[in-house]
Amino acid sequence: MSKDFSKPIRMVDESSKKLIIDLLEGSETHGFDIDSIYYHRDYGWTIIEFLKCETVLPKDSHPNRYWFKNWRKFSAIWKLVKALGGTFFYVNYSDDKNQTFVVSRVIEMEVGEKGRIVEEDRKNVAFRELKEWYKEEINGKPGKLW
Repeated sequence: MSKDFSKPIRMVDESSKKLIIDLLEGSETHGFDIDSIYYHRDYGWTIIEFLKCETVLPKDSHPNRYWFKNWRKFSAIWKLVKALGGTFFYVNYSDDKNQTFVVSRVIEMEVGEKGRIVEEDRKNVAFRELKEWYKEEINGKPGKLW
């Protein structure tokens, strides 16, 4: 393994989220987590949000549909992406690997409570294609930070 890269992810670690819950003791949070962030050689800072679909199929779901629930997080991510001069993707997924997944690159968004995703490059993909995209297109093209 090259010294330029991080170690492989081998385990799920939710301990930091548990710590944050303990630290806030039930207070509302003004922060949020980011599912995945890369420094990509073509996209610059790249933020990927994974949206689990439990009541609607991933191919039929869209963040605008649930904007009233998640507008703060999407608006904050978009402001962060713009400040970094980066790229924002979201992935609609479910635990059923036989479903059609969605990979969408957000091109333009209106932030705020009445905002929405205005323009995107949205693709329906099979799990195999999602895996290929994430491994090769995202993880496989790191940019040099040092």
